[in-house]
Amino acid sequence: MTAARTFFIEPHCAFAERLRERCGDGITAAPELRDLGEDDVRPTSALPASGLDPRLLEAMTLLAG
Repeated sequence: MTAARTFFIEPHCAFAERLRERCGDGITAAPELRDLGEDDVRPTSALPASGLDPRLLEAMTLLAG
């Protein structure tokens, strides 16, 4: 049996930004991240993203209109 790990990644952190660049939006199989552990995620999860998530900007624009 293969174990599955689930990490909650703050969508506005540097780590999430790198994941989106690598895997795109949504759920994506990423076998190269199979050995990823909490210690790998934690340091870059604390860093803010370089900008707002474009999906958030789009939602804000739609709500403002």
